[in-house]
Amino acid sequence: MEMNVRRAKLMGSILSISFFFIHVLMYNIFLQCGVTPMVRFNVFSILFYPFMTVCILKGWYRLYGFGTYLEVVAHMTLSIIFTGWDNGFQVTLFALSVLAFYAEYVCSTLKTKYFRVLSICIVGMVAYIGSYIYVFFHGHPYNMPVKANYCLTIIWGIVTFIIVIAVMQVFIYIVKESEEKLEHQMSHDKLTTLPNRYYFSNYIEDINNNRGLNGYWIAIADIDDFKQINDTYGHNCGDYVLATVSDIFRNHDEVLCCRWGGEEFIFVSSGRGGQVEGYEFIDDLRKIIENYEFRFNGFSFYVTVTIGMAVYDNDMTIDSWISTADGKLYEGKHNGKNKIVL
Repeated sequence: MEMNVRRAKLMGSILSISFFFIHVLMYNIFLQCGVTPMVRFNVFSILFYPFMTVCILKGWYRLYGFGTYLEVVAHMTLSIIFTGWDNGFQVTLFALSVLAFYAEYVCSTLKTKYFRVLSICIVGMVAYIGSYIYVFFHGHPYNMPVKANYCLTIIWGIVTFIIVIAVMQVFIYIVKESEEKLEHQMSHDKLTTLPNRYYFSNYIEDINNNRGLNGYWIAIADIDDFKQINDTYGHNCGDYVLATVSDIFRNHDEVLCCRWGGEEFIFVSSGRGGQVEGYEFIDDLRKIIENYEFRFNGFSFYVTVTIGMAVYDNDMTIDSWISTADGKLYEGKHNGKNKIVL
């Protein structure tokens, strides 16, 4: 789940609106139970959260996070001091701490100013322990009906579990998405978006371990006189040539093409087995490149590729198989270029 400013503001607004309605509910419960100080505090909270919504929409993330955390801590602490420990208000701090750490992650991702959550969570811990100690030694001035305590304990339990589960699920999604992106970055070339040498090595090893490489062929293609293209038209033109050649090479059924390095590409069959069929497929690509008119910054030119090809033999290792194709590539380079050597 890629975080952006719009999504962060939407999530913050939803949270503020949810807290607003929770305090409307708390206002009515305390009013019916005659807990006057908490009725007054919830009037403040009902007015407070529309302001917090404005803060998040304006991008005042630090004020929003700091204010929301302190309001919940204050509400929890006063509720316990006035009504006791049996109504479940204290569990809200666990959900709030999870939300606070998520808020820090969001702000760091958006590269906005934020406060370190660990320090403010210590304030919450002190309030949690301090309110318990206070009530233990001094009691509480208001006794909530048993039914009210029962309902409040269930309400805060549900709210806490929903928040914790939702945030943890988001974090799991983020971790999985990050791992997938990292794996893709490791296994694909940034310029051409083709799979790279790392991907190719794992792909070949997987085939070899599962069903063997009999009937498979590889071909290493090298753009002819690529240095001359860079020297004549510039490196941006060289990148354009690499990207264009990659587009021609990619997305062919049953054949994987990877960027091998520099101006070299490597193919491996995944069903187009056999020397003749493989050769014809590669030669068709060579002809497409040869006849393609490259255009860059008003210049028009043509390029060619030389290709070395090798069919797998049981006596070969994977390294020797690749070395055989590489040797044939350089044989073609020294014998006229723009050809396939098999």
